[in-house]
Amino acid sequence: MTTKHHGMERIDRGVIQTLRNLLLRIEKLEGRLDDEECWNPSLEGVFAPQILAKSPPGPADEVLQQSLDGTEKLAAFIQRGLEIYGKRGEEAKPCLILEIPNEILTSIFHFACQVDNPPFKPRYTAESLSSTTAVHLSISATCRRFRNLLIANPAEWGIWQNIDIQKLKLFQERSQDKPLLVYIKAGFISHKLREEAKSESNEEFESKATKRLERLSAFQGAYKCIMQHRQRFRALAVELLDHGVPRRTALPELAQTSSWQGVSLPLLEELSVAYTVTHLDEHHFFETWVMPRLRSVSITNAIPKGQSCTALSASLVSLQLTFDCRPWPTTGLSLVDLVEFLGSMSSLLDLTLQFNSRINTMPLRGRHGLLQSLEALNLHLGFDDQVFAWDLLGVLKMPVLQSFVLSVDFNADRVQNTVASCLETNNRFAEIRSFELRVFGKAAMGTIVVRDIFCHLHSLRNLSIVAPTKPLDPKGDHIINFWRDSELDYGPSDQDGLFNITFVERLPPLENLRLCGNVFNLKIIEHIYDEYKRKEIPLMLKSLVLKNCRCFDDDLEALYRFIPPHNIICLDDFEGYEDNISNGET
Repeated sequence: MTTKHHGMERIDRGVIQTLRNLLLRIEKLEGRLDDEECWNPSLEGVFAPQILAKSPPGPADEVLQQSLDGTEKLAAFIQRGLEIYGKRGEEAKPCLILEIPNEILTSIFHFACQVDNPPFKPRYTAESLSSTTAVHLSISATCRRFRNLLIANPAEWGIWQNIDIQKLKLFQERSQDKPLLVYIKAGFISHKLREEAKSESNEEFESKATKRLERLSAFQGAYKCIMQHRQRFRALAVELLDHGVPRRTALPELAQTSSWQGVSLPLLEELSVAYTVTHLDEHHFFETWVMPRLRSVSITNAIPKGQSCTALSASLVSLQLTFDCRPWPTTGLSLVDLVEFLGSMSSLLDLTLQFNSRINTMPLRGRHGLLQSLEALNLHLGFDDQVFAWDLLGVLKMPVLQSFVLSVDFNADRVQNTVASCLETNNRFAEIRSFELRVFGKAAMGTIVVRDIFCHLHSLRNLSIVAPTKPLDPKGDHIINFWRDSELDYGPSDQDGLFNITFVERLPPLENLRLCGNVFNLKIIEHIYDEYKRKEIPLMLKSLVLKNCRCFDDDLEALYRFIPPHNIICLDDFEGYEDNISNGET
């Protein structure tokens, strides 16, 4: 539950989230607890948690604060109280005061606040707390104190998800001028009302019309209340459930009406817009927004054009475009619009393109998209289509690209052709320094064309290959390997062997190799080293990382002939193999 930082333990964010929820719920107890396991009368006649009152505060306070053991005990203690209260309810006897020692409050307050001080330097100490709080602080007072700290630091909890107007106004009054993180699910209430209406008769539908309009009006009022504080937005995420909804009924405050022309969001740094269905209209709700500090944008199922494109292109550094209209295979969007949009991003450094559905790749007639500042490209293909990959990468000009991540989510038998198509189609890949290949899907089996990687990436220094981890076969006598041993039996005449790099004219200056999943095979490492040695090219790997490759002692001993032991890092974990790749753990 804790993590090491600067030599001391720091609480895990999941723990503080649990503690936060428990503290905000504890007010419901209203002191109605009475159990020998949890409570103990103190000398002052005050009921205190026995788990925290075994010894008076003393020199151990600082140790308790640093280890955060007390905070975890407090969470367990409160949970125990909730369980008791749930069983006994109103029958429990009321307690006078529920005391929490100052050193426990110190930990709570310290980790509830996000400050600029070094993480190992406490913001609150037992001494400072004693000057601002009573010696004996009740649970309810702790809740109020904790809540005030959260309100003063909205980054901890200030994410709005369709909160009612009263809570919004209360938050806005207390949060003053702090930057805000906002999530809006536009069209949610309209979608819900339509689903309810499907199961109603005509009479029921008409009888509930007034109530339905009241609910819709309440949500629109909440959106309006949110947008009144748009000048404090630091991050904004909008999910649009239905095509056209934000410009009509569900979110008029975000639509482009005359009263919203030129709206300014001076603090906005991150914008995320997700359409659940393809948005083909060139108009977007943000097309007239002024966002001078915008650095990161994520868009799903849409390609901005015209004014919308201009609104985003001023100082954008990171861009993610996702195309996913499953179960439909295509989005209806076009590569022409995508190229024009990307070409307008003059300051873009990091680009992620994720395709789970296709876009139209009609011939561009010599048109290209110039990404003059792009340094990192991440491409995900959720379907097997070599022509699509060729058309897409062939029109992108990336003169300073240094890193390329290619991830595929289909049968690995076709991976080799996709990799070859991607690396052959763009000459810039010969100059990149880092390449990572990720193969998703537990059913994937096949081969990886190492030869193609070494043939086309002449300046490669960092190579990473990630594949699913396969369990032992049913017989239990050997491990299913992503690189099949039968295809590693190359010889002098095997000029076309999939893993033979003998005829690669220019070997890259490889420095770091990372293999995750069932992609490790000792014969590959041996062959690579032999070829570098034969061509009189020094190959000194600074690091070889093997994660979940199931390397056993014999393999490691053989590797030491090529690579010093201190340059080999093994991260084998025999638990949770099946979930590593599916959970994005690479």
